[in-house]
Amino acid sequence: MFLQIQSLDYRIVEYFALHRSDFLTSFFMFLAVWGGEIVSTFLTILILGFLWKRREIKTAIVVFGTLASGATSVWVIKFLVGRSRPDESFRYYVETGFSFPSGHATFAVCLYLSCIYILDRYSVSWKWRLLFDIVMISVVLAMGLSRVYLGVHYPTDVLGGFALGFLSFLFFWALGRTSLLDRWDKK
Repeated sequence: MFLQIQSLDYRIVEYFALHRSDFLTSFFMFLAVWGGEIVSTFLTILILGFLWKRREIKTAIVVFGTLASGATSVWVIKFLVGRSRPDESFRYYVETGFSFPSGHATFAVCLYLSCIYILDRYSVSWKWRLLFDIVMISVVLAMGLSRVYLGVHYPTDVLGGFALGFLSFLFFWALGRTSLLDRWDKK
C-alpha cells in the first residue's frame, strides 16, 4: 500500500509539472509568497495585536498556541521523517529542507482556522460568517494545491500538513473551551 501511495504521489507531481500554465503558475506563486514566513508572520502579528488591543487574551493564547504548536510540530516531524522533496526537475522553484509535512499547508490551516475562530465570535450575521468561512477554507485548499502544483511537495505532504494544522487548532480550541484559560478572560 505504501508503494502505491508513493507511486500516486509521484504521478500527481509529474502531471502538474508537465501541464503548468502561465496563469496558474503566477496564481500559485502568489499563494506561495502569501503563505510564506514573512507574510504569515506579519498576519500573525496583526491578529495577535488586534486581540491584545481588545483585551482578548484568552483568544490570543488559543491563536498563538495553535500557530506555535503547528510550526514547532512541522519542524520536529520534518526532522524525524526526513522525506526528500520531489525531484528538482518537477519543481518550479527551489525549496530546501525536508518535504513531510508541508509547513505551508500546516500553517495555512492553523492561521486561517484561527481567523474563522476569531471572526465567528464577532460577526453577527450567519451569512457573513458562512461566506468568510468558505473563503478561508478555499484559501487553505488552494495553498495546499499550490505546493503540489509547483512541485515542491507531494500530495501526502500537504495532507499531512492539513491534518497536523487541524490537530494543533483542535487542541487549542478545546483548551480555550475549558476553564484552564479563564483567568485571562477579559472581565
